[in-house]
Amino acid sequence: MATPLMNVRVPQLPSYTREKGDPRDHVNQFIAAMDLINADEAMLCRTFQTTLIGRAQTWFSQQPSGSIYSFDKMAQNFVLHFASNKRLPKNPSHLFAIIQEEGESLKSYMQRFSNEVLDIPNMNLEFILGIVAQGLRSGGLPDSLIGEPATSWEELLIRAERFILIEESRKIKGSYSARREPARESAKKIQEWRKDDHRCKAEFYTPLKTTQTEALGIIESSGIKRWPVKMKENEGR
Repeated sequence: MATPLMNVRVPQLPSYTREKGDPRDHVNQFIAAMDLINADEAMLCRTFQTTLIGRAQTWFSQQPSGSIYSFDKMAQNFVLHFASNKRLPKNPSHLFAIIQEEGESLKSYMQRFSNEVLDIPNMNLEFILGIVAQGLRSGGLPDSLIGEPATSWEELLIRAERFILIEESRKIKGSYSARREPARESAKKIQEWRKDDHRCKAEFYTPLKTTQTEALGIIESSGIKRWPVKMKENEGR
């Protein structure tokens, strides 16, 4: 007899299609979500089918009646059927290809490296430290690892985070300085302009070497000067 699902709020669950992702990831995500409500065996089996879409749902509906007697068996059949979607384990030597690009931040490099490490099981810490020191461009973290090797992967990440914060702090400071530079230049030009005397300066003319009387005589003889016409007397006055 099926166990009724009463007064239970099912959490948001991941969905799966035949074309999407590693089936093991889907099973793990499903179990993690159902653990929040302490789901029993019957509820796991009945709820799992609601997360399947398209061809994956078709696969479930084609399971022979009575063939699924436990959630573990159903999860095993599911992973086996969609095994072609599994992520293939990577060879540790693959990590040597992960190098810090020119201009790439330490944060970006560590994110890429960490993601790749997850796909390589049973990694040797000493091996990882050597690859990180080799893949990084010169800087604080590789020097730190050479001088004092980390004793665990977690310690390596904590130490990397410290250098990431230093790098980002310097970047912010450099960006602030770059924004202030144009303002500085503008203020400097204004100060230089103020230092110069830009007021209208009096013009200097050649000093007059003749007397005013002599100059007036020259003007009269040349005909340049014309005296105003004498006004006629008003005869009616």
